[in-house]
Amino acid sequence: SQARLLSTGVAFDYWFTHWPRRWLVRSLFNAFPIDRDGSRKHSGTSRRLLRSGVPILVFPEGGRQTDGRMKDFKPGGAALAIGVGVPVIPAAIIGGYEAMPKGRSWPEKGRPPVGVVFGEPMIAEEGESAVDFSARIRECVKTLYDQHYDEVLATGGPGEEGAE
Repeated sequence: SQARLLSTGVAFDYWFTHWPRRWLVRSLFNAFPIDRDGSRKHSGTSRRLLRSGVPILVFPEGGRQTDGRMKDFKPGGAALAIGVGVPVIPAAIIGGYEAMPKGRSWPEKGRPPVGVVFGEPMIAEEGESAVDFSARIRECVKTLYDQHYDEVLATGGPGEEGAE
């Protein structure tokens, strides 16, 4: 029931500076802006949404993958969860890179398989820093990704840099 209220954090510098893109993401994804330049101009938006009961979706890598391998997570989402006192639901998106690699403006032809796998809610441990909580979330997402990769894409695949 909360999914219909879900609001998605998207890059202000790309999605909100051109009115057609701004209209698109607000209409389709109930999007709110996230500052990637460190300006913090929109930093209170996600906190206000969470405090008013709106679930949010953030992408902790900070952008689309350039090579299909999971990167380190930025600690902002973990810091937000700690600050507001809400759980994080880890989610692994499997096949997103294969369906629409960075640099493409439209997905690959056909219907490339993409799956989303959710983990159990996570809460920061007493005294856990945002950096440590973020690393723990990343490890959970990587495990979900690795465990479900074959069933979504039906081939073996790397989970992150250096994986065989």
